[in-house]
Amino acid sequence: TNLKSFITHTIEALEYGSQNETIKRFKNTLTQLANFFSNITKPTVAALNGNIGEALFAVSLACDFRYATSNTIFHIQTVKLGLPTTGVLAFYLVNYIGLPRSIDILLTKTSLSAPEVHDLGLLTDVTADEELMSRCVEKLNDISQYPSYSISAMKRILRPDTNDISMLLDRAFEEFGSNLKEIRKALSDRK
Repeated sequence: TNLKSFITHTIEALEYGSQNETIKRFKNTLTQLANFFSNITKPTVAALNGNIGEALFAVSLACDFRYATSNTIFHIQTVKLGLPTTGVLAFYLVNYIGLPRSIDILLTKTSLSAPEVHDLGLLTDVTADEELMSRCVEKLNDISQYPSYSISAMKRILRPDTNDISMLLDRAFEEFGSNLKEIRKALSDRK
């Protein structure tokens, strides 16, 4: 209901021609988080457990390693709600698994299990609940044996260029704004 409330308020603000501060903050926060995790020179590990929303799924893809418990579900609700996806999720999916599989996920899925996400190559591993944090710490301990300059250089070489994230977010919010009538109808039909 929080997502639905956010969307409803966003639609109202856009319909009245105002540039909603909430939208700008949400977009800026996603961009900053993704850029932060992508550009940090130290290794980053995401520990994912339970229900993971689209924004957290997107930001976790900016981390170097991602572990999830076997019961973790990744929700992709924008299609179900009749909305365009966030640019951050689209950016990482296309960069990591390619355009055809990204389109399939974003247009036909409303959720993915941790094993499904692992099979796509988007998780380092799937663990039991009680092992999640120890596996993350173990990975960081293993990597800490290597020279930090070597790790930083490797990350800069391998990571996708995040300059496109802001452009994709702008595009996503433009699509959102240009389809207000259809989005409002889809939301009211769901009540």
